[in-house]
Amino acid sequence: MTGRPDFAEELLRAFAAPEPRGFIKTDWERDVIDSLTLLHDALTRLDTDPSYAVKWALVAAHSASTSALAAHLSGSYGVGALEERAIDQVRTALEEGLMLPSKQRIASFLELLERATVEGKKREPTGGVHKEALLQIPGEDRGLLERLNTLRNRYVHFRFGGWSLETAYALESVEAGLRLIEAINVYGWGLLGENSERIAAQIGDCTAILQKQHGDVSTPHP
Repeated sequence: MTGRPDFAEELLRAFAAPEPRGFIKTDWERDVIDSLTLLHDALTRLDTDPSYAVKWALVAAHSASTSALAAHLSGSYGVGALEERAIDQVRTALEEGLMLPSKQRIASFLELLERATVEGKKREPTGGVHKEALLQIPGEDRGLLERLNTLRNRYVHFRFGGWSLETAYALESVEAGLRLIEAINVYGWGLLGENSERIAAQIGDCTAILQKQHGDVSTPHP
């Protein structure tokens, strides 16, 4: 007897149970929404407090993009976004009805991006309404997303003495992050239902501010 049915039932009960008083519950989709809320708040302050706005726009766009990628890459086992060393451990635990490893680390942002966009890099099958098996992003956005990762890390792991950063240079990478999240949202796996609709609206609101900021007169996303 493997104990798998009992383990599955325990998991379902755990996910459905309300959080105890004083606790919150979150997940990757919720983190995308929360991060886009922070991004919008930061962008609204570009004219009045650009230092605050650029820092938190970079951090929020990176957070939203990372969580969107993680949701997009996770299939039935939920291991597609984990570090390599954790994938086999989690699969074994789920198949044998064992306790999941206490430490599960998500792969790096650039590793997640590679898994989502490069043939043969996905770690588990996923679904979605799409024409292409891989997530499609504009070629130039890969470099901009690497820039987003670098600039975000510069703020999170702050260097002594500070630095100077051109606003337009930073915001180009933020826009690439929004395009990535939009591509995941359209793909149809990871961001679903009401969450997908809310995320689409948030992307549109943030994009409209950015277009206004750099004088782009093109029509904002619906």
